[in-house]
Amino acid sequence: MNRYSSINSNFVYNLFKNKGVITKLILVNVSIFVVIGLIEVIFTLFKLPIGVFHQYITLNLSISAIPSEVIVKPWTLITYMFMHSRFFHILVNMLMLYWFGRIFTDFLGNKKLFDVYISGGLAGALIYLIAYQTIPLLSDNYPLLGMVGASASVIAIIIATATYFPNYSVFLLFFGQVKLKYLAIVLVVIDVLSLKDGNTGGHFAHLGGALFGFIYAYQLKKGIDIGKWVSGIIDFFTSIGKKTDRPRKVKFKVVSDNEPTVKYTTKPSVKNDEEQVKIDKILDKIAKSGYDSLSTVEKDLLFNASKK
Repeated sequence: MNRYSSINSNFVYNLFKNKGVITKLILVNVSIFVVIGLIEVIFTLFKLPIGVFHQYITLNLSISAIPSEVIVKPWTLITYMFMHSRFFHILVNMLMLYWFGRIFTDFLGNKKLFDVYISGGLAGALIYLIAYQTIPLLSDNYPLLGMVGASASVIAIIIATATYFPNYSVFLLFFGQVKLKYLAIVLVVIDVLSLKDGNTGGHFAHLGGALFGFIYAYQLKKGIDIGKWVSGIIDFFTSIGKKTDRPRKVKFKVVSDNEPTVKYTTKPSVKNDEEQVKIDKILDKIAKSGYDSLSTVEKDLLFNASKK
């Protein structure tokens, strides 16, 4: 096995051996890209109006540069950052997400990575909208198609990582070991210089993501996590419907020929922890062998506990 194939096999192994946030984000992005691509193939082969399909996807999943349209379709603030129109676009974004995401999660964890991905994407969308309302070059030329891509989210992760670990070095082909702070500076400068070229709105979105990444890491060093609201919302909704830790009280009757009818709960309330353990053992004994298997002492203990 040559060095190239070894690197590729290690990449695939590391990506899928632990299905953390990085893998899930990549799978969602790639899955959406593949599904849309397959639909385009079907439309093309059967000579269906593929333009109608593109228009439907653009109007409903990409983010518009017009604020009123975003207000009507607020979900596009999220969906746009999981869509890509070109193979090279998604390839670069997913590779950058994987490389820098691993550094980020190694030190800061999966939840914070997801927080930065979503928050950075939202920051990019906000700057994108503001730019089209304030920059003359853009305000006179609204795009027919909305913006798509995870670039703002990914660059937010890169800048956050570089700001939090500025002297962390990565190996770059032809350049050798490069500190993250220098790489971050180069990426930001490229976006700034690219504002005069095509995709000006997209580069403003990149800068919005970069700005959030910098502020996030800067505040995190002070102990302030400005992105935790994202995981907080996710935790809130995932916690709905979960069972509480309190045992469910189920009253039932135990009838014996030699004993009076006794009502008690599956988990009687007792103050003493040692007594609670005894009660649990008695209940387990009833489940296995029946009430008649209890000794007189055990029956008395259970009877007294049921009154508390």
